[in-house]
Amino acid sequence: MAFGPEIDVTAASSNLQQQQHEENDARMRKRVLAISFATILLLGLAFVWLRSPVYQSSALVQLTFPDVGTLAPEAMAERAFAVSERKLTSESVQTNLLNRLNDGGFELSGEQLNAMLSSHGEPADRMLTLFVQSEHQDLPLPVINEWLGLYLAEYQQQQGERTDKNQQHTNDKLADLEARISKQRESIRQFSAQYDVSSIQQEENRAINKMKNVTSALNEAEKQQIQAAAQLDAIKEAKRLGSPIASPDAKAQAQRLRASILSIEQELAELSERYTDKYMALDPDIVKKTRKRDSQQQELDQLTTQSAALYETETKQALLDAQGRVTALTAQRQALRDETIASKERLSDYRNLVAELDILENQARAHKAKLLDIEVVQSDVPRIDVLEYPAAPTYPIGPNYWLDSLWVLLAATLGALLSFKVLAMVSVRRPTGPTSANYTVVQTGNAAPGLGQSTNQQLEHQQNQLLENQHVTTPAIAQAAPQPSQLPNVTSTPRQLSTVELSNLFSQAPTDIQLAIGLMLSGVAPSEFSALKGSQFDSAQQMLHLSGRFQRSLTLPASVIALLPESLSLEASLWLQEDGSQLTVEDIDAILLIAAEDAALSNPAEVTVAVIRHSYLCFIAEQGLKLSEMESVSGYISPKQLSWYRGLNHTAVPEVQLTHPALGA
Repeated sequence: MAFGPEIDVTAASSNLQQQQHEENDARMRKRVLAISFATILLLGLAFVWLRSPVYQSSALVQLTFPDVGTLAPEAMAERAFAVSERKLTSESVQTNLLNRLNDGGFELSGEQLNAMLSSHGEPADRMLTLFVQSEHQDLPLPVINEWLGLYLAEYQQQQGERTDKNQQHTNDKLADLEARISKQRESIRQFSAQYDVSSIQQEENRAINKMKNVTSALNEAEKQQIQAAAQLDAIKEAKRLGSPIASPDAKAQAQRLRASILSIEQELAELSERYTDKYMALDPDIVKKTRKRDSQQQELDQLTTQSAALYETETKQALLDAQGRVTALTAQRQALRDETIASKERLSDYRNLVAELDILENQARAHKAKLLDIEVVQSDVPRIDVLEYPAAPTYPIGPNYWLDSLWVLLAATLGALLSFKVLAMVSVRRPTGPTSANYTVVQTGNAAPGLGQSTNQQLEHQQNQLLENQHVTTPAIAQAAPQPSQLPNVTSTPRQLSTVELSNLFSQAPTDIQLAIGLMLSGVAPSEFSALKGSQFDSAQQMLHLSGRFQRSLTLPASVIALLPESLSLEASLWLQEDGSQLTVEDIDAILLIAAEDAALSNPAEVTVAVIRHSYLCFIAEQGLKLSEMESVSGYISPKQLSWYRGLNHTAVPEVQLTHPALGA
């Protein structure tokens, strides 16, 4: 960028016009405060003290139930009390009352009467309080007398009608119950005659005993059936294996025959040792024993042959007999079971009929008692007793003028303060502008202040010098001053934040605002924020590559790299809000104000994006960076703003540090 000669035009205003505007605003706010307070106070006091006094007359009544034990339960009493309370202000009562009052010469409308009447109930004590309020002292007493008399008359009439209606309803219910009782008794009589209910229980007991005996016999028959079936299976298995088969009786007889044969053979063996065979064949005793042995052997063989078939036949017959008994006993038990179930069902039906008859009779007795209560006691009809009759009011009950005046005073104070606050919020601060007498031409080389001063202090020093020399240079300036159209648009320089202030602001700001502060303190211009994309950041090299007119690559400290979103895509923009819009510089200024207040900075309203940008440019200019090189480092700078950094005292350093120390780099 090219620059003119080392001559600068500096503004130096006396701020007289600004002070005058501020004084006018202060007087305006005072007038608004006073007028608001006076207006609200006067209107409120007029409303309070112009109201008419209110007079009231009251009457106290109580609902009393007859003492009949449990015939008037608590629920009935509460219901009757609620009905009585609502009846007081019902439309029918108010209409009749309005007609009576108009007939008596009182000109009242329905709205006026409704506003006058009110009541208050105390359910625990069954008491009702009637109130009549009016601005006329002589009106409450006749109104409440008419109201109370009308209510008592209508209440007694309605209770009488209700009693007659309840009595008729109870008689109808009682007649219906008696008809149903007669029908139920006839049903029980017919049932008893049909099923002989007197012997149902006995028949049931007999059937149960029979079932027990049949069950025992059935169990025995099933046991015999099982034994016969098992015995038959054993016979068949023995026949298949060729084993001898015999019944228990045949086995015993065979054992006896074998023993006898064995005894005879032993005797014959002994005789054969003493006698010869010829002799033994001729000896009659020996021959008799031999024949006896042969006869028993033949009987044993015959018994063995015939007993197997006989034993199998007897077993089959025993199995058939057992099966027949099981079938017969099972059928008999089922019949007894059906008979028992039928007896139980008939007995249950009979008991249900009797229970229904008992219920009907109990209901009939209850309705008779209720009918007696209605005719004699009338426990559900409360009695209304007037505990306190109305009296003429002697003094007003309201309004409380002094208390209401105090509230008006408080409201006027709050309203005045509110109007003062609103006026302060909507008032616009007028910008200060220099005039033709507020400019002078100064050589920048001679205007440089002492070393170690900040940029703002240096500029302020220049302005003070101009003010001190204003009277001396005014004629010369008047001759050499340019026309107003030729004057540059010079404004005061922004505030310069120190390293400590920037560090505190950075630590208190939210993450996205920390990223914005870090980028500005690394050399990024605010005008370049909207064009930043994720592809321009090189996290590995800690670099930011900017394109466009001021193309450059900036080194970012680790504290700024750590603030980048982890899910930032290559083409995604930074600082996207929830609605998809881009975060603007005005939005960042608003958040910086909150962060400055949290960091306890002085004058937090002055902390803006422009202030942070100015503080960074002062930082690099004070290191001796040439003005012509500042844009190549930090992006576009307007010529007016660039002129602020001329003549700054600086300490030449071997290498300019481009990252502000507030970032901890």
